[in-house]
Amino acid sequence: MGRPERENAAADPPDPDPGPDPDPGPDPDPDPDPDPDPDPDPDPDPDPDPDPDQDPDPDPTLTVCPTPCLAAHAARVGPMKFQDFALVGRLLFQGGMRPSCSLRGVALASLFALAASACSRAETPADAIVRLAPSAAAGTGAPPAPAAPAARAWLEPVQYVAHDTADVDASYYRVHLASEAAGEAISTHLRGWAMANVASIERDAEDAASEDDTAEARPRFSLTISCEPHVVSDALVSLRCFVSAYSGGAHASLIAETFNFAVDGDSARPVGLEDLFLDPKLGRAALGDACLAQLREQEALWVSAGNVTDVREMVDTFHFEPGKLVVTFAPYEVGPFAEGEHVVEVPLAALRGLRPTWARLRAAVP
Repeated sequence: MGRPERENAAADPPDPDPGPDPDPGPDPDPDPDPDPDPDPDPDPDPDPDPDPDQDPDPDPTLTVCPTPCLAAHAARVGPMKFQDFALVGRLLFQGGMRPSCSLRGVALASLFALAASACSRAETPADAIVRLAPSAAAGTGAPPAPAAPAARAWLEPVQYVAHDTADVDASYYRVHLASEAAGEAISTHLRGWAMANVASIERDAEDAASEDDTAEARPRFSLTISCEPHVVSDALVSLRCFVSAYSGGAHASLIAETFNFAVDGDSARPVGLEDLFLDPKLGRAALGDACLAQLREQEALWVSAGNVTDVREMVDTFHFEPGKLVVTFAPYEVGPFAEGEHVVEVPLAALRGLRPTWARLRAAVP
C-alpha cells in the first residue's frame, strides 16, 4: 500500500513567532547565546560549542523524529522552501534532542546538501499534490502502490432498426469483459443470432410480396427483439431475450431464448443443461419435476388440465439470476397465448448432482 498523498510543502504551517518562555527550565550551558537563531546555519563544519542553539518556544505541532528519518522526510516533501529547512533544523535540535558534535556535523552537512539540490529544482505550485514516486517509496520501506483494478464487466446496448421490407427493431448487447477476446466472442454470437432473425423476417416479407402483388391485402411484417441481462461478470454471462415476430394472423408469435456463457481466460463457451449435471438425464428429469410442480401452483392451464404432464424437454430455456436458475416457458408450451410466458425459479442450492466444474461458475451467481 503506497504512502498517502501529502500536500505540497507550501501547505506546512509557517514558523511561529517565538515568544518568551515563562519557564525555560535549567540550561546546562552557563553562557547561552543571547540571540538564538531558530534556523540553524547550514555550515558543514561542526560547531565547537557542544550545546546546540534551541528554539525557546518549539512548535508543538511538529513531531520530533530521530536523524535517520530526515532523508525520508526530505524525499516526501519534494521541492523545498526556506521554511522547510527551518523544519528540518527543528527536527534535529528541538524537544530535548542533543546529538554529539560529530553527529550534529554530519546532520548539518546533509542539510546543506539538501539545500543545494532543492535550489536547483523548479518550485512546485502551492496547490499541487506531491505523489511519492516508486523509487522513493522503496527507499523508505513502503511497498509499491497496488495496480489499478481492471474495469468491471459491462454491456453496451446495440439497436438495429430497418423499415425496408419489414419493420425491424432489434436490440441486443455488445459484451465488454476483462478478456477482450472472450467479450468479443460473446458479442459476435449475440449479433449473429439477432441478425439471423432479422434476415429471416425480411426474407419472409420478400417471399410474401412476390406471391401477392396487392399491397393492401398483404400484412406488414414486423420483428422486435429485446434482451435482459441477468448475470454479467468476468466468469459468467447470462441473458434472456424475447423475439416477437408478426407475419399475419391474429397476433404476433412470442418466443424466449436464453444465452449462458462460461468465461475461461480468452475463451467463452455456451453453457447448456448437459454442462451442469454429472448425469444430464437425471439432472433434466429432476429439474423438469421441480418446474412441473411450480407450474401446477401457477395454474398453467394445460398443466392443470392434464394436457401437459412432462416438461423435461422444455427446460433448456434457462438463465441464471442471483441464487437461482430460472426456466422460461413460452406461450403455447404449457398454456394458451393469452396466459403469456410462464417463469419458474429453482434455487441453485436445490440442484443436486452438479459437475465439479460448475462450482467455479456457481460462485459467479451468489
